[in-house]
Amino acid sequence: MAKKTGKEIEFKKLTDSLREFTSSLPTESDKEELRRSLTAIVEFLSEVQRWASAAPTREGTAAMENAMRSLDQFAERARSNPGISMLLGVPQPRPSRPKTAAYTGEETNTAQRTLAEMQALPIDQIRTRLQDESAIPMRVLQAMAAQLGIRSVQRLGRDVLTHQIASKISNFRGYQGLRAGTETA
Repeated sequence: MAKKTGKEIEFKKLTDSLREFTSSLPTESDKEELRRSLTAIVEFLSEVQRWASAAPTREGTAAMENAMRSLDQFAERARSNPGISMLLGVPQPRPSRPKTAAYTGEETNTAQRTLAEMQALPIDQIRTRLQDESAIPMRVLQAMAAQLGIRSVQRLGRDVLTHQIASKISNFRGYQGLRAGTETA
């Protein structure tokens, strides 16, 4: 085999470089994908340009201020007009419920007297007596609960109040018995 000269080696390098170059050229599908990408970029930039030209300026805010003032005035009218408020879904102020009258002196005295009488009774008798509507009216039962520190007595029914009052009395007796060294029920 003959020895290659320098020119033949250079020519071989040139042909190898040309082959490598042609293999790295894009295919038709690559060119089409590039065209689509460039088109999408151009459309996006055009949209940005349209948006920038349509954006409001400081000079155009006077009309917006007038519109907001008008909306504020309308909202104020809507608050005072129940019909408009209902259409817009603005909640109407609810009138507060009148508070029940405080317990009368007679109810308070009856409650104190009844509590004092019940201190000596067994718990079962206390419950039975508290359940008797003719012996203890509901307002007196509520006054008793209030004196014992039971909250929300207006919303509680007779059964619940009876149970809570009897439990308070029983607990009080238990604490007294513990202090005295004996427990009574």
